[in-house]
Amino acid sequence: MRISLGSLARRLGFYRRRRLAGRLVVRPRDLYAVWQEEHIARLLDFLKVDCVFDVGANRAQFVRMLRDRVDYQGRIVSFEPI
Repeated sequence: MRISLGSLARRLGFYRRRRLAGRLVVRPRDLYAVWQEEHIARLLDFLKVDCVFDVGANRAQFVRMLRDRVDYQGRIVSFEPI
């Protein structure tokens, strides 16, 4: 299944986008994030992952990305080592 980056950005709900001359403009770092999220989603699905360990969770940015953008429903164990 091929998905254009523009449709993927819309599907993932990127808020940092705008239209310029009728075309969708997405910043390069947002394109990397789109690729990263799609890659993680496919990897988790392919490997049938049911638990993710987030070591060095800080403020749980990775957990929020997994839940909100990748739609991961499995268990996530996150902690910040001291």
